[in-house]
Formats: sequence, structure tokens, C-alpha cells
Amino acid sequence: MKKWMGMAVTALATLTLTTSVIKADDESNANTEAAQESVDYSGEVRISGKTNRERLGQFNYLLRHNLGYDIYPQVVGFKGEKQKINIRYEGDQNNFKVYYSKSKEMQNFNTDKLKGAKTYATLTKKTYDSVDKAKAAVSFKTIDTKKLGSKIQYLKNNQPAVITKAAGGQTLRWNFGAKWESIVIGAGNSTTKKANKVATNVAKNGLPSIDGKGVLRFDNDGSQIKWYDGKVVYTLETTSYKSGLAMIQALTNPEAQAKAESQASAQSQSE
Repeated sequence: MKKWMGMAVTALATLTLTTSVIKADDESNANTEAAQESVDYSGEVRISGKTNRERLGQFNYLLRHNLGYDIYPQVVGFKGEKQKINIRYEGDQNNFKVYYSKSKEMQNFNTDKLKGAKTYATLTKKTYDSVDKAKAAVSFKTIDTKKLGSKIQYLKNNQPAVITKAAGGQTLRWNFGAKWESIVIGAGNSTTKKANKVATNVAKNGLPSIDGKGVLRFDNDGSQIKWYDGKVVYTLETTSYKSGLAMIQALTNPEAQAKAESQASAQSQSE
């Protein structure tokens, strides 16, 4: 079973369609079989949540309703309430792309008004024909910091990283355990500074435990975090490395989480 680090979704408010209304005190009440089968949320849906946390909770409910019980970030990836999170998506359960944007105006879920909006993050799911093709798309590498001739830079948490230089820039590579590879690309001292921030952050907050393997890539344009799970490849891209780390560290698979909670409850009752 997959284990995902993340925050539980908080209370859902009202989701309103032109033809349907769901009212619930919390997600568990709204996420019923009757609600799943009787309501069409494939189009534009009005969101009643006012805070970013409320809005994200409603958005994630709608994404799960339309795209299945998949992984979605449980934090918005930016601070404050001056900007409001907005979300639209394209695709189906096998292949989709979720667009995260922010603005002073609160927009409806999946409204056409968001098609031209500048995104600060996107989450993509792509299903391949085989596990080998999925692995190739991620291109994970085990970094050998003891290889003869390698130039090593020790980061603040005593993490060794391999340095390569080319065209006025440099790249730092290292592994977080056996599952994740980190790549930081930049120029001069800025590369080491960012690598130190990434390594310190992950040492403190961790990363999701995944069945496959993944690569975290950070450069001047932001971050690209890609990992595979069987035949499926997920890609989270953000315009800020801080947003990328916050969102990847707050992933929750609701189906796996529900099973884990059920097993824990059954175990506690038997003791």
C-alpha cells in the first residue's frame, strides 16, 4: 500500500450547479454513493468556500469525483488570502492535467474564464503502455558520490552532492534515500544556496514514500517534480521551488488514506 504524507482535507461547504446542490458539514457526508452517482460535476461548478483552505478542499472533492481517487496536493502552495486559488482541469482518469492559478477574484471550478490564466502550478497524470516506458519518462539515477574523479559539495546537513559545470552554470545532484533524486541547476553560489535550502527543507519535512522512483528538478524557472507508480507518471510543475516542495510534501491519496485509517481502527478495536 502506498503511504502518502499530507494533510487531511477540511470541511466542505456548498457546491452549487445550475441544476444541483450538495450541502454537507464535512467531506465524508458529501462523498456518498448517491452524491457520486446522481450529480454531474464535469462542467463549471460554483464554489462557496471563501478561504483558500476551504476552496482547495472543495476543488479536491470535485477532482476526485471527476477524475477518480487520485493524488492531489492538500496545500495551495502560497501564503495569505490576498490571492485566491482557482482550478480547472482537462482529461480523464487515465490522463489529466490540473491547472492551479491565483487571483484576487474567486472563480468557479473549471470555468472557461481560467483558460487564459497564468498558472503557478500544474499537476499532470500520464498513463503509459508499460512500466518500462513510465520508468524511462522519469529517468531516475542513483548518484554515486564516491565515484573516482567526482567533484563533491557537502551541503549544510552534511549531504554530499555531485557538482558538474557547463556553460557558466553548475548542477548539483544527490539522492534522498533510494527513491528520490534531486537536481538543482543554477549559476555560481546561487546553486549551492538553493540546494542547501532544498536539502534542509526535505530533511525537516520529508518526501512522500512512493512505490516507484522520482526526480526533483529545481532551476531558475521553478521546479519540476516527476515520479512513476506502475505505468503511471505524475508531474508537478511550479513557478517557485518553495511551492513545489510544499505541494509535493502535502500529497494525499484519499483511497489509500481511508484504507489505512480503517485498518488502524480495526486494529485498535481488537486490542
